[in-house]
Amino acid sequence: MFEHLTLLDIGTQTLGFMGMGLGVYGLAQLNDTRMRLIGATACLVWAAHFALLGAWAGCIINLFCALRDVISLRQRSLWVVGIFTLAPLALTPWIVTSVYDIPILLATITDTWAMFTLAGLALRSMFYFDHIAWLIHNIAHGSVGGIIIELIYLTTTTVTVARLYFKKT
Repeated sequence: MFEHLTLLDIGTQTLGFMGMGLGVYGLAQLNDTRMRLIGATACLVWAAHFALLGAWAGCIINLFCALRDVISLRQRSLWVVGIFTLAPLALTPWIVTSVYDIPILLATITDTWAMFTLAGLALRSMFYFDHIAWLIHNIAHGSVGGIIIELIYLTTTTVTVARLYFKKT
């Protein structure tokens, strides 16, 4: 069954699992700084994974998100928010190759706004749109692993939102 797999295939899928692990670990963080740094690292791993798969929309969006997550640690000015919100639109010709790429583009824009303007519970709550958009994308592309990952991310985000809510009250 797996005899056709090459070392490159195995390495590519290993990166996908590493990205998933980092993503879950990052989403479970209550500390915004740790969440952003771990999330940026996960995005870099995902970018490599998608590049090796030839899925350039996923690669470009993840590279963008890694940069955005790191810059959002130190910068909150409106012009930076504007640049990072408009940048995905400028990348649209390279990102959107099917109608199913549109939700992940829109999710990138809403997540960008959230990363620069929100914190804590409100920030985590905005991630639901992102997870649902990627879930739609992965269902459309028949990515069983991607579907499982987004369901895990939705669950992790829900648990973290609950933890933040009860910590606050």
